[in-house]
Amino acid sequence: MTTELYSLGKLTATDGEVVLTSGTSAGEPALDACIILNCPLPASSENLIHQAKTVIACDGGANHLRKELPNTPLDVIIGDMDSATEDTINFFTSKAAETGHTCVVIDLHEDQDSTDLQKALKHYLSNFINDTRNETKPTIAILGCAAGRIDHMMQNFNIGLRLMGEARLIFVSDQLAEVIPPGTTTLQINPKVEGRSCALIPFAATVRGTTKGLVWNLQPTAELELRWGGLISTSNRIRTDTDIVTFTLDNPILWVLERLT
Repeated sequence: MTTELYSLGKLTATDGEVVLTSGTSAGEPALDACIILNCPLPASSENLIHQAKTVIACDGGANHLRKELPNTPLDVIIGDMDSATEDTINFFTSKAAETGHTCVVIDLHEDQDSTDLQKALKHYLSNFINDTRNETKPTIAILGCAAGRIDHMMQNFNIGLRLMGEARLIFVSDQLAEVIPPGTTTLQINPKVEGRSCALIPFAATVRGTTKGLVWNLQPTAELELRWGGLISTSNRIRTDTDIVTFTLDNPILWVLERLT
C-alpha cells in the first residue's frame, strides 16, 4: 500500500488519486481535529486550531487555551478533570452558550487506566467512525506533546503507534512528529514553514527499508537497519533539491521534522 501525505495537512485518496482537501491552499493544514494537551501551546497554534473542524482540550489544556487563545471556540473538554479549573470550564461553556456554540464537558475521573489524550482520542474516533460521511481515517494535530515529562512524551508517541491504523496523529511542539507506517509513504514538506532537519527513530522492532530525498538515505542492509542499541537516524536532513521524501519500510518509525514557525 502506498500513502501520500503533506507533512501538515490532510489528504484523501479518490479513485487512486491523492488530493489536498478542505479547500486550503498549498502548505496550510486541513485538520479533522486539534487536541490540546496540558502544556503551553507551541508557536503558531492559532493557525492550526483555526483550521480544525473540532477542537478538544484534554483537561488542563483548557487552562492553557484560556490563557493564550481565549477566543477559541472549544468543542470538548475531556479528562479526569483534576487540572481544568472551575473558572475555566465556566468560561468556555458560558462563552459557547452566548455564541450559539456547544462546549461539552466530559468528566471521566473514574477511568484512571488511560491518559487524558487516550480519553480524548477514544471519544473523538468513536464519533468520527459513526459518522457515515467519513470515508478516510482522520488527521489530528496534537498540540504540546513534547513539553514537560519525558514519560508523558513517550506515552504520547506510543499512542501514535497504537492508533496508526485508525488515525493520522501529528504531534506538534517545536518540531513535528508522526508515526510512519510499514509500506510505502510519500511525504511532501512545505519549506516556507518546515525546515529540512529530520530524524527517523525505530519503535517496537528493528526497521529495514529505503528512503529517497534525504542526505543520508536508508538502505535495506544490516549496517543501516534502525534499532535501539544500534543505529538511530538523528540529525538527518532533507536534500535541498527536493521537497518530497519517500519511505519504504518493513516496520513503523517515528518521523521527526523541523518547524520554522
